[in-house]
Amino acid sequence: MEEKEFFSSEDVYVSLTRFVAFGQTYAMSGVTSVGAKEVAPDHSGTTLAMILGAVCILVGLAFPVFLFAAFVIIGIAIYLRNSKSADYYVMLTTSAGQVQAVRSKDKEYISSVVQALNDCIVARG
Repeated sequence: MEEKEFFSSEDVYVSLTRFVAFGQTYAMSGVTSVGAKEVAPDHSGTTLAMILGAVCILVGLAFPVFLFAAFVIIGIAIYLRNSKSADYYVMLTTSAGQVQAVRSKDKEYISSVVQALNDCIVARG
């Protein structure tokens, strides 16, 4: 039986019989479902920094030197908050449970892997 390839990149390979992700091999016969998951970035640190900046603004009303610190802190917090992006995962369901098989910041890449895995499941019948 010929090994039909559905997807191949540097670290991920999907064929009719196996799925290899970053050195971990999964038998496609054991994969029951596939999906994608998006995890939003944690903004708690930047939120705390913005609160600290707001406190510095209030203190800066009495002591103007704190105003400069407030704007620096708030500026850095806004930059960091905007630079964070979501993580995307390929989720496999097997008889052993659910596994996060591949993680990437690239949503299109994860969609391509999920599509290849779904095509493989359909081709297997």
